Amino acid sequence: MNGFIVHVLFACLAWPATSIKRSQDKGPPRIYYERGPTGFGNTQLQFQSMVAMAAVYHRELVIPPASPLAHEADGRSWTEMDIYDAAALGKVIRFSMRQPIPANQKWCPDGSYFNPGTPIPKILPGTLPKDKDWCFSQQDSMVQNFECLRMFEGVQKQAALAVFNGLQIQNRFIQSALTALKELGLQPGNYAAIHARRGDSVDGSHGHYSEWNIEDNYGLINRTANRIPLLVATDDEKGYVRNGLKAHIAASKVLFTTDARKHTRFNMDAMMADIVMCSMAKSFIGTPASTYSNVIFTLRKKMGKCMQRSIAAKSHSMLFDDEILRFHSLGNEDHLSVFKVNRAPEKAECSHLDFWDAHRSILFTPIDSSDPTVCELEHALV
Repeated sequence: MNGFIVHVLFACLAWPATSIKRSQDKGPPRIYYERGPTGFGNTQLQFQSMVAMAAVYHRELVIPPASPLAHEADGRSWTEMDIYDAAALGKVIRFSMRQPIPANQKWCPDGSYFNPGTPIPKILPGTLPKDKDWCFSQQDSMVQNFECLRMFEGVQKQAALAVFNGLQIQNRFIQSALTALKELGLQPGNYAAIHARRGDSVDGSHGHYSEWNIEDNYGLINRTANRIPLLVATDDEKGYVRNGLKAHIAASKVLFTTDARKHTRFNMDAMMADIVMCSMAKSFIGTPASTYSNVIFTLRKKMGKCMQRSIAAKSHSMLFDDEILRFHSLGNEDHLSVFKVNRAPEKAECSHLDFWDAHRSILFTPIDSSDPTVCELEHALV
């Protein structure tokens, strides 16, 4: 019975899920976007911007048809609603699910506003046509910090609350992570975590990931995991990270997220379990310029806000003093230029920060402890 109710609730919130054709021009104008053929970290950044835009401008967000997810071992196609809770999103915006698009049809419907080559950070408030649907290509809307977008000037809190409360990870992933932690002998808040991205960087194709060496970071990791367990999430299949940490880290024990699984495949379920486990750590260290690490930072930033007023804060000592692995070429950050945010000069809080620092420092700053916030991980800490 409960499953039936949830199914009906999803169908109502996602209406019209079976079609995106406008019926006699009823309903709010829509936002269409192209999902990029990238990993979850990049697509979450894009989705944050689209949700914020739909909330601030009172538009229906049309979620694209399922498409492949990069780095996903099972090769499955997905949509954002395979990850996020539909009921939570339906409380902050109106959205619909788009059916597969025939080969002879454009992804952006005729008559919509579409100005390819104009990145969303360059769009000023009030410059988009109010009477048309809007379309945003993947090139123009990927890898941006939504709170640095000029279109949200004066309404940053509205945008931030929509993203904060609307993008709630489904409870099944949280329960899976809690089960995995139990199998590892860990409890939320009593271990340190590190995401060490390595698998696709050793060939030089992802230079910004190969700029760090694990041996340059033993001091940082030892300070973070001093006398407590260290949980490691990594895509390193050659043992570089595992062997280095096992030999040089003074944590009470070094564990890997794969130790709690019966397989090493990095499929969607494993990805989300790793993210949640790292998010519930006492302290977290991420990989430079990795948007996957940014997903974890986002969840931890939310917890930092919620625990200002949470009963869970009385029994847990999560620090949220997160850091990033150090570059071996300190002072040379040219390799991060592709992640720079096109910022408005009058927005001082964005003007001096690169993309990484923006996510660590700016994310959800308009929200304070008096605002109505919901954290999907909060109940797991009680």
